[in-house]
Amino acid sequence: MSEKAQERPKALIIGAGLSGMLLAILFERQGISYKIFEKTLDMKPLGSCMAFNANILPVLDQLGLLEETKKISLQGDRFDSYSSDLKFLGSIRFGHCNENIGYPTLMFTRYEMHNLLKSKIPKERFVLGKKMTSYSQDDDGVEVFFEDDSSYKGEILIGADGAYSSVRKSMYKQIEPLGLLPKKDIKDMKAAYITMVGVSKPLDPEKYPILKSPISTTDQMMGGSSGYSWTTVTVTDNRVSWGVVLQLETTDIQEARATCEWGEEGIRSMTNDVKDFKTTFGATLGEFIEQTPIETISKVFLEEKMFETWYHNRVVLIGDACHKFLPSVGQGAMNAMQDSVVLANTLFDIEDYTTKNIVAAFKDYRQQRYNYAQYEIGKSTLMGRLSYGQGWIDRILRHIVFNFVPQFIFTRQVLSDTAYRPQATFLPRAPKRGTVSIAPQKPSKRYLGPNEIETSRSKRFRSKKEMPVAL
Repeated sequence: MSEKAQERPKALIIGAGLSGMLLAILFERQGISYKIFEKTLDMKPLGSCMAFNANILPVLDQLGLLEETKKISLQGDRFDSYSSDLKFLGSIRFGHCNENIGYPTLMFTRYEMHNLLKSKIPKERFVLGKKMTSYSQDDDGVEVFFEDDSSYKGEILIGADGAYSSVRKSMYKQIEPLGLLPKKDIKDMKAAYITMVGVSKPLDPEKYPILKSPISTTDQMMGGSSGYSWTTVTVTDNRVSWGVVLQLETTDIQEARATCEWGEEGIRSMTNDVKDFKTTFGATLGEFIEQTPIETISKVFLEEKMFETWYHNRVVLIGDACHKFLPSVGQGAMNAMQDSVVLANTLFDIEDYTTKNIVAAFKDYRQQRYNYAQYEIGKSTLMGRLSYGQGWIDRILRHIVFNFVPQFIFTRQVLSDTAYRPQATFLPRAPKRGTVSIAPQKPSKRYLGPNEIETSRSKRFRSKKEMPVAL
């Protein structure tokens, strides 16, 4: 049954992940009505450790969430690599750049960041247990259909539902017969790796002294002929975030699916394979896995793909739904959240929600984000080979990076990469922090805040109803 007409929200967001919830918070500040639909009933996010830096922290700064983020985080300052017998291979340091960057690198669990964002969204905005099946749209709006035979209407539909997006699937199914879908978008994603991750329960710092350090430690072990690499990271509350990655023999995702075990049996099988692996934290990997509730452990493919088609009429994709990165401790999440910021900016600037204006906003969003997302995918491919690759070329690459690349090259790259930090253009900008020259950003056509150059005599907002409110 469709919702009542008077309850029709402007935006329907499919997926209550980090990007979907950040977009919801930005809509709250704009005064845009919306609903978030999530297929699960408990919204319990899986995953392990994440890292946020200046690429996204300025937006949290704008929203008054930076200090709360720091409370659930430890600062990180380096990434160390070891062989399977714990021989030191090399280090990539970045903590010394904090003064120039203006923001630290914050390490936290995905679960706690998810809860932080969720706490800023009114409960009535969520609709749980809703698995989308399809949608239809016309010049008046869009209607979304769910597995339980319910449907909701709105003016725009946003697919924030991950790598296997139901929104993208439905969109591509509709536009392929029209000849509007590039062949590249029809092909499956590639999956060169499979990973299993989790976060332990609080541990005894006397038994694991590394937990006493106020700085997060990130160590990675390379398994060589085993095909595995594994990582341990210290996070708040004396916990260890861990992850293990297996390089697959094939990149064909259908073939890989046919040979992989899933569910608890798959987790137990992989655990048995890796339980004796050594770590630099004074325990085997198996000890940390044993201290992790099995229902919080996830085992997934590490896919990678850049999609060309991000929108069609009143429907748009963000995050993994349109660009899937190999994980590099949160870079994919930061890019997905940057999508949310830029999309919110372009929607704020349209006068009304006609199809023409919506398409123009979506086109602007893609133009602002596509090249940067493509650059990040290329970087994630390189980091994947450096972090997980077990082939002889990958080993040579690691040897060159750790032994022959000067530290100043890493420093220069870190400073360059953290210059891109899009903010909400309809809110006062975050204070200028650090000495890095920030990459320019397209300003809002409507908002003339205290840090913007006034180019007209128009009011900052058309009405009091559009005024941002504190969370």
